[in-house]
Amino acid sequence: MATAIENNVIEIDLLTACNTTGWSIAGDIASHTSCNAGSITLLGYDLVVGQTYQISYVVPSISGGYVQAVAGTTGGTHRTTAGLYVETIVANGTTFSFFSNATCTLQVFNIQKVINTISNFQQQTPVFSVNNHKYGEFRTIAPDFGFSLDVDMLTVYQGKLYLHQNGSDDRNVFYGVAYQSIVQYVDNAVPAAVKTYQSLSIQSNQLMVTGDNGISTSLGQVSELSEIDFVKDLLSDANSSVAVETIEGVFSANFLRDINTGLLDGDVLRGNYMVIQLISTSNTPLRLYTVNIVSQHSAIGSR
Repeated sequence: MATAIENNVIEIDLLTACNTTGWSIAGDIASHTSCNAGSITLLGYDLVVGQTYQISYVVPSISGGYVQAVAGTTGGTHRTTAGLYVETIVANGTTFSFFSNATCTLQVFNIQKVINTISNFQQQTPVFSVNNHKYGEFRTIAPDFGFSLDVDMLTVYQGKLYLHQNGSDDRNVFYGVAYQSIVQYVDNAVPAAVKTYQSLSIQSNQLMVTGDNGISTSLGQVSELSEIDFVKDLLSDANSSVAVETIEGVFSANFLRDINTGLLDGDVLRGNYMVIQLISTSNTPLRLYTVNIVSQHSAIGSR
């Protein structure tokens, strides 16, 4: 609020008082007019200082200036012509924005962390829903950008267009790299009781293992099961050998011990619940029917 002495003139600079950033949004298109230079900021997505981000976006039209991606205060390349752009920026602040002094439009925006070692667990690409006008989910693939066309999902990666879910029998292959199916769930039968965990059995068309530290309990214990733990017998002759991993179509293995005290001779796994992360051993279609855990009430925890 401003105050003034009676009968004294107040001067207001309307160009400053009415100034805007020049940005507006309609649907999935952000537009900027060159009358005012300014920024549009991505809300609800905090950058990590020092982290490298890959940004991709389309500039359908531009004239009279440039548009620039900005991570914190670190600016990307000035874009003065229409096109698809992919660039990386090291953030020196926590906000992401686009700055422009041109008349331009922006569309098909994507931002993701750049991670040197790619695995199933490290990618967290936010997906924007045009219908809901917000980011609604995360996916573990890391394209340059992606979009939907009717019921099809398409992505662009390193200059190539990919159609997903196109009926191919070659499952879990993204951009030429084969990944594994991952199922993570919590076993909490009788959650009030402390249990001693004994064994795991799986009915499926292929073996699933837990991988490194793939088992954890409510007491902070950690364990794992690899392929060799499911082997029941080894059939061999002079030329070859075959490992028998199933009995009547069921894969099963006894739980090993807590890694913190010794995987083979440490503490038995106990707790109110167990979290298990199962990983497939093949990229063929997975058909998982049942997972069963055998346990009994712990005598130590009984009162």
